Amino acid sequence: MQRHEIHVSIGFWAVAVTLGLLTAGIVPVVMILSRKNWPKILDNDGLTLGDGTRIPWSACTHVHKVAGRTDLVFGGTTVPFPTFSIRHGKRILGEIRQRLGLAES
Repeated sequence: MQRHEIHVSIGFWAVAVTLGLLTAGIVPVVMILSRKNWPKILDNDGLTLGDGTRIPWSACTHVHKVAGRTDLVFGGTTVPFPTFSIRHGKRILGEIRQRLGLAES
């Protein structure tokens, strides 16, 4: 797997701005703060979360889809991977599934 630095998509920003206008800026703040649990960097050895936590791929116990996103489960830690909100999310998720030895679904 090539190294990826995760960036949010244009769709994420469009939703954040729209909801920001409707909620006086509250929802976008929550959206941005929730990104600390998202992957920030992916590489051959594992991933680094937005809060700096490093998790090796070997710790991944399973992967499942939940409400429009894919969750990567590492024992007691669940890492959300919201494909729509991550730039090139589908392609990167494909690489993750390949790295973990999972078939595309």
